[in-house]
Amino acid sequence: MKMTEDIIIDLLPVYQSGEASEDTVKAVEQYLDENPAFKKILSNFDDKLISNEVDQPHSKIEKEALMRVKKILRTRSILLGVALFLSLMPLSNAGNSTDGLTWLMLRDAPNVAILFGVAALIAWIGYAWTFQTLAD
Repeated sequence: MKMTEDIIIDLLPVYQSGEASEDTVKAVEQYLDENPAFKKILSNFDDKLISNEVDQPHSKIEKEALMRVKKILRTRSILLGVALFLSLMPLSNAGNSTDGLTWLMLRDAPNVAILFGVAALIAWIGYAWTFQTLAD
């Protein structure tokens, strides 16, 4: 089968990434040796790609932004879990009495319940802060 320019163009991404098989590398290199004009065009194109990457390092900035957003989302998820836990903890122990349903922590240890409430408020504020951080 005769190699055409279209076939070589299709094989170039695999060849340039270094993932091509040994036979593909040989075929592309043989074609480039036989067609110096195409090889010159390809080398000029590669030089332009390299200069564009140096001039515009968008991928690094985008990666840093993505990592920042992932970190904020992870923090938000953790804060949501902590805030829910701390909010519901004072209400978790309930008992039945003659007066009806009684929240044992609120009745027997109100200071501890208040501590849970304050900690929950702080966690909810942190959770709300993550929304503002993502908006920036």
